Amino acid sequence: MHSIQAFRGRWALFGERVVENGVLLVGSSPAGPPKILATVDPWSTELPATEDLVRVWRQWDEAVPDADGAIERLSDVDCGTNAILPALVNCHSHLEFSDLPAPLLSAGCGFAEWIRAVILRRANSGDPAVTTASESFKAEVCHQGWLEMWRGGTGAVGEILSYPTPQPDYDALAWQTGPSAFRGVVFHEVLGLAPARAQASWAWAAAALTAASPETAGPVRGLSPHAPYSTSTWLYRQCAVFCQQHAVPLATHLAESPEELELLADRRGPLVSLLQDLGVWRPEEIAARNVRDVLRELAQVPRLLVVHGNYLAREDWRWLLQAQPQASIVYCPQTHAYFQHPTHPWRQMLRDGLNVALGTDSRGSSPSLSLWDDLLLLRELAPEQDPRLLWQMATRNGALALGCAERLGSLEPGKLASFCLAQVETTSDDFSWEALLSPTTRLSRDC
Repeated sequence: MHSIQAFRGRWALFGERVVENGVLLVGSSPAGPPKILATVDPWSTELPATEDLVRVWRQWDEAVPDADGAIERLSDVDCGTNAILPALVNCHSHLEFSDLPAPLLSAGCGFAEWIRAVILRRANSGDPAVTTASESFKAEVCHQGWLEMWRGGTGAVGEILSYPTPQPDYDALAWQTGPSAFRGVVFHEVLGLAPARAQASWAWAAAALTAASPETAGPVRGLSPHAPYSTSTWLYRQCAVFCQQHAVPLATHLAESPEELELLADRRGPLVSLLQDLGVWRPEEIAARNVRDVLRELAQVPRLLVVHGNYLAREDWRWLLQAQPQASIVYCPQTHAYFQHPTHPWRQMLRDGLNVALGTDSRGSSPSLSLWDDLLLLRELAPEQDPRLLWQMATRNGALALGCAERLGSLEPGKLASFCLAQVETTSDDFSWEALLSPTTRLSRDC
């Protein structure tokens, strides 16, 4: 049954405008996600009649019935003193670690040491003697991590799916249905320096992406060559060509640590020692000698996400902006703080015109899967910044980075009805961005 329902909030953020007592009108159908039919400022506009809303709805979906009585007008939902806001967009996560109670090691640990812990954790998760983890268990962990994000106000995520997890893991749990349906991009992570390992990883990802039907509802598929210290140049090039040919988004960890830069420039350092210990060090498979060399391999990718970029030099991101204006930087504040990196250059990146979005990363390096927590930390680190700019980094910028800005990131007619509620504690009758981005504010899905 198709239905229409109105949601009323103390305030509502429609596009860039905060509306007092705003009304969000949502159309729901059995075959697709709910859509925004109209946004109403009751001080200047009357609520549209059902037939007018149906007429608008049918412009987007011809399957919507236009006969009298075929669409149910549900009772209005009063969200009380909550503000109705667009759901957050989390551009980077590894949900496979969602069952970790805390980051893997202590804050400030060495990056190579942490990578070793990640490898050990993944190896143990496949050993029934160590843990109950299995392919189905891993899928359930990912699903529970997503639900935790969703309940905390996130509406879409850029998820990294690591090899060799079977693709059906995502579909088997029906992430595409229901109010908490998974939204965003699933990036198939490939890695390997030795040719045989790289080829096996590529075969897995290419088969999954080729099999995915663009007509099927659900997450967009993408590719993620892991990082320049773990991924051969051949594999980077395979991903870049595939993404160009099929308009597939690509995400890669880049300029994440000093150890990565040392490996590229000098072929030495803690990461080299780790790879040697593992028996997988193949320097002849890495053509890049610096970050710019990696960016050159990816410059023609139609949608590129540079994850972290903690040590990206200004001349490199300016070069990237000229070579690929659609590129985005994904900054993960809590993970950045965990590794105790120097101040991230996101302010200057934004001033130079780069799109900078936010991500949580995983529980392996962050205490929380809540992008709201990352946003509050960002507010704490940058109190001089306009809070509206920080909010945009967590919504519009994220949607732009994932390539879903036409569907998500703001509340406007025609977009998905992906919204959250915020209980803003303020003594003023007026909406306050400063009060919104306050530790006392809580995001939820319930009125």
